[in-house]
Amino acid sequence: MKRKYIEGYKWDWVSSYSSQVTYIEDNYSGYLSFVEVHEVFEKIKVDYANSEKILFDSGYFCLVFLPDNQNWCASAVYNSEGEIIEWYFDITSHNSIDSEGRPYFDDLYLDVVVSPNFEITLLDEHELEAAYKNAEITASEYQLAYKTRTQILNDVVTDKTFLVGFFNQYVTTMNTQGA
Repeated sequence: MKRKYIEGYKWDWVSSYSSQVTYIEDNYSGYLSFVEVHEVFEKIKVDYANSEKILFDSGYFCLVFLPDNQNWCASAVYNSEGEIIEWYFDITSHNSIDSEGRPYFDDLYLDVVVSPNFEITLLDEHELEAAYKNAEITASEYQLAYKTRTQILNDVVTDKTFLVGFFNQYVTTMNTQGA
């Protein structure tokens, strides 16, 4: 499993960024990170859903939400004009903070992507299968990944108030506070 931080720490494709992290108690509670990507080493492109769109480039920003008591992390990625590129859900074994107070999650490989027109793409099932086969994850973590994916598909991505309203509210709030 790979440990990932929500505020840009150890994002090896980013050469310059600024971020701010806050804890919220809302319909969902957890850590929010607003990350402004100033410069990338190279553009990140994605080729799923029959597109070759740019996911991250200099001037893009994202809001990353790491909820309490859940096994997922959601990122809303925006281009430099503030248009949503996608919502990306990492399925996690657990969400926590490290000894230096940085929120992180341990990635369970399986991912769910939602496009601006709400098309869903499922990613990295082969990585989950390989991790289980190679004993990098346990049987319970393997089952947790599929259970969480089902929860995300049934309960989270169908909630447009969460996808659109929640992220837009906090992007506006955190962007005006300045990262």
